[in-house]
Amino acid sequence: MFVGDKEIFKKVKKVKLSTLLPKYNFPPGFDYAVVDENNKILNFCSSRYGLVSNASILKPIEQYFKEKNIEFTRNVKVINNSKFYVDYIIKQRKDVGDVSGIFPKISIWNSYDGGTIMRNEMGFYRLICSNGLTRPEGEITKSAFKHSTSDDSNKYSNQERIINIIREAKYFIDNCQTDIDKFEELSKVKITKRKITSIGEKVGLSKKIISCAEERYDLEVSSGLEYINEYGELVKSPGCNKNLFTLYNALNFGIYNTNLKELPEKKIEKDKKLLNHIMNI
Repeated sequence: MFVGDKEIFKKVKKVKLSTLLPKYNFPPGFDYAVVDENNKILNFCSSRYGLVSNASILKPIEQYFKEKNIEFTRNVKVINNSKFYVDYIIKQRKDVGDVSGIFPKISIWNSYDGGTIMRNEMGFYRLICSNGLTRPEGEITKSAFKHSTSDDSNKYSNQERIINIIREAKYFIDNCQTDIDKFEELSKVKITKRKITSIGEKVGLSKKIISCAEERYDLEVSSGLEYINEYGELVKSPGCNKNLFTLYNALNFGIYNTNLKELPEKKIEKDKKLLNHIMNI
């Protein structure tokens, strides 16, 4: 779904409820509200809630990418106009065995309703299925900050957070081939479709996810997948070999394409658990 700059970068502020709604009384701990530029209330909060606007974090990061000639596309998911999941797909194509079209991905999450901490995480994006791939255990790079003016994690200023995210993003972009090499090792392990059920059950995936993965696996190893490549062309996948990386991609597809109402962070936790298990097979 295309989400424009106006929605992502809308102006928000924290105001006293006594100023916004002077005729009403509110319980202790709800003395403030987060409102948008039209004074629409996005969240009731206390004085301790630390508002972090999308613009204050994302615009400097995008400016850094542009200054360093790092080409990217931005994918955004918005929930209830108050939760934002932003993926920056870095246009540096990687291939793993016969699986092509994998790109470094930098994800930044934020919210105005207190439902999601301000967080960034590094991973990969596979063009053919538009899914994220997590990173092997020990290679995960992420930071998280609570929206709290009294929390130790909030001792950092926005500028320090930006510097931290940029530093982690730069390191990831420069060194992501390490992750690709580990995926390459998975592609050398021959395995059959029958293992999908046992691996899926081992990491606690639902029958619905496993069934979806089995169907996807059949498509992965055939030449039945069509997709839009990075040049905007409709192309057909030549089919993948039957190996552990193909199996991981099939289960990964199942995780991200069933229970579409599940929050992205829940799906990522399942994906991490799956990949960490597969890396130790």
